[in-house]
Amino acid sequence: MSRLFAVLALIANAGTLAGFVVLVVGRFMPSPPALILRARRQLAELAPGLASIVAIVASLGSLYLSEIANFVPCRLCWFQRIGMYPLAVILTLATLRGDRIIRIYAAPFAVVGLGISSWHWLIQKYPSLDSGSCELSAPCTQRWIWEWDFVSIPWMAGSSFLAILVLLIAWSPVQAAEHS
Repeated sequence: MSRLFAVLALIANAGTLAGFVVLVVGRFMPSPPALILRARRQLAELAPGLASIVAIVASLGSLYLSEIANFVPCRLCWFQRIGMYPLAVILTLATLRGDRIIRIYAAPFAVVGLGISSWHWLIQKYPSLDSGSCELSAPCTQRWIWEWDFVSIPWMAGSSFLAILVLLIAWSPVQAAEHS
C-alpha cells in the first residue's frame, strides 16, 4: 500500500503541475490557444469535485496508515490531519451546494497544512533540523514511508494540500460565473 500511496502522490504532483501551467498560461498570455482556454474551463468545472476527492482520499489514507498499518502519527502528522479532515467535509459540502466562495474558508486550511507538511518533510529528509518538536515515542523524523528517496507521508500530505490550493484557484468565482 505504501507504494500505491506514493504513486498517487506523484500523480497528484503531475496533475497539480499541469493545472498550474494551464492556469498561468491561460491567465497571462495575451491570446491563449483554444486548447488552453478549453482546458481552463474544464478545470474550473471539475475543480470542486476533484478537490473534494483529493481531500477525502488523503483523509482516508491517513486513517488507513494509522488504524490498519499501525503507523503511529507524530505531532506534526496530527496537525496535518487537523488541516485535511475539515477540508474533506468543507469541500464536499461546497461542491454539493455549488458554493462559489469556498476559497475564503478552505484555502487557509490548505496553506497552513502545506506549510506544516513541508517542514515535516524537511526534518525527515534532514533530521538535524528537528528541534525536538515531537515526542520520543512518535518522533517527527520517523520515516514510515520513504519511496524513491523523497516520497514520505508528509510529501503525500503536502501534495494533497498543494493540489487542493491549485484547484481552489481554478474554481474561482470569475471562472465559475463564466460558464454557469
